Amino acid sequence: EQMHESIARLAALPPKTRVYAGHEYSVANADFARAIDPKNAGLRARANQLRVLRSAGMPTLPTTIESERELNIFLRASEKEIADSVSKSVGEEVSDPVNVFAALRRLKDNA
Repeated sequence: EQMHESIARLAALPPKTRVYAGHEYSVANADFARAIDPKNAGLRARANQLRVLRSAGMPTLPTTIESERELNIFLRASEKEIADSVSKSVGEEVSDPVNVFAALRRLKDNA
């Protein structure tokens, strides 16, 4: 719940706020998000862009809150299609955003 609240605070920042993560996990995170939301064309395009950047030795950061709201699977835990996909992945109904977030975290930890 605490992690979900922290992420929600970040998501509430102005859209153009730049996000500077302390690690370069963008490609792995995009791959995980695509496994949960495979029909998301924006996510597919961003994953391809991230691969091009990394293969050229370029950083994928910074990003923006606006982009993160659209593509970061953890910021989208309240969306029905994400809850449905997570429920399918874990084999039980998960609909509350905090529980969806927690299930996503477990899935990511075990990916």
